[in-house]
Amino acid sequence: MKQIESVWTPKISKLSNSEVSRWVRHLENWFNSEIEKFENGEVAGSTILVAYLASQALPDKRNVDWAGIIQEHLMLDGKALAYSEIYGQKLYKFDDQWQQFNVNSAYACWFIHFNEGLEVGKFVDQIAKKRQAGGLYFDQDTSPTTYRHRMKSEIAMSTAMSLDVLTQSDALPDSLRKESLAALVDPLAMPVLNYLSYEYFRSRAVFSLDPTLLDRQRIETLLTKCAQEIEFGWSDFVMSEKTNDYMGTATRVSRDKNIHSPLLGSMASWLMDHTCPEIMSESKSRLEKYVTHLGKPQSDIPAFKMRDLQFDFGSSVSGIELISATYLTSA
Repeated sequence: MKQIESVWTPKISKLSNSEVSRWVRHLENWFNSEIEKFENGEVAGSTILVAYLASQALPDKRNVDWAGIIQEHLMLDGKALAYSEIYGQKLYKFDDQWQQFNVNSAYACWFIHFNEGLEVGKFVDQIAKKRQAGGLYFDQDTSPTTYRHRMKSEIAMSTAMSLDVLTQSDALPDSLRKESLAALVDPLAMPVLNYLSYEYFRSRAVFSLDPTLLDRQRIETLLTKCAQEIEFGWSDFVMSEKTNDYMGTATRVSRDKNIHSPLLGSMASWLMDHTCPEIMSESKSRLEKYVTHLGKPQSDIPAFKMRDLQFDFGSSVSGIELISATYLTSA
């Protein structure tokens, strides 16, 4: 059975009809809705990647012209766009800012072309140009925010995606590989933060370059902490230690709350495979309980809420959460 793996997901393979669960049905409904949008020209790099991953998991074969959609809606001057023009028109006061050529969009288009056996050179070149001084990868041209004020989770994610592209395409010279690795393990460039998603992407990036340099103690400490303040699964951050250095620490975090997430659960499942036997055993036991919780008919995926707003952030659960829930409950 063919398996594919992105930095966003564990290994995905086609489910059988006997494995269809309510999460698979939710994922299928989400997929069909997105395909309708794609047909109308409403496409984003992030959603087409998730839709492609969904197509690899859903039991029935999906005949979708992925390369055609990308070429028609997500390419401009030989580079991958973050949004199609129609999608950009739906963004509030975005004007022509939809013409962004970021790491996420290039990774999405590369991933689909790579797994479909199509030419990927233009996307590899686009990713390579995102390298910043010091060896990390992020969109300085899209957002000129200074490094000190940039979200480190964004940098870790962009770097992990970029290194996935460059290492699999054999497009990373040894000197650049060493520079990136040094930056990823530098406590000043990539400090210890109590965020599971940040550590997941940072660790994935390190692993792609030199698995022996994974900081296992750092991973073990975080998995333990992010399980202490929530009943099921893992939260993304340690609430008791959460601060905001630049926007008024107490005011900005006092109304935040932890929630469980299948996506965080799938990230934790990768991280726990690189821990000591004791932490691995505890984490796998916790994951089994979380999977049992997700399998209950009344269980749901909680929507993230902005701290100062009374409504959910997003109209529904995202496709990547549904893929993660499907993976966890079918594994």
